[in-house]
Amino acid sequence: MAAAELGCHGRAAVISPKIGPLLKDYKNIVSLMKLIVYCTCPDKAIAETIAQMLIERRLAACVNILPQMQSIYRWQGQIEHDDEFLLLIKSDVAHFESLQKAILAQHPYDLPEIIGVPVAAGHPEYLKWITNELTKS
Repeated sequence: MAAAELGCHGRAAVISPKIGPLLKDYKNIVSLMKLIVYCTCPDKAIAETIAQMLIERRLAACVNILPQMQSIYRWQGQIEHDDEFLLLIKSDVAHFESLQKAILAQHPYDLPEIIGVPVAAGHPEYLKWITNELTKS
């Protein structure tokens, strides 16, 4: 019986050939998991630019731009109060890394908020629409 080896903390692990396909299926299922990604922007123009870019590159199916809001946070030892715009980005786990890189390349902040929250449930047709929009060429 053949086994696959995986490195784990410097040790080899053996996975049964029966588990290998299940692990692959699990990774495929997780990669399709939908996300809502939060990203704050300093102004409406930057929010619109990032949203447009994500849609054009098919890294997001939809981006909502929430109007100006107040953010209070600690940055470099000081408590800051800023007006920001919030992007609610509909995407999936498979596109998250590319989405994050694209935002980082466009975003003016030193440390932009980019947080992906899994979607636990949703209207099946809407979730299917997200998948279709992310995979069309």
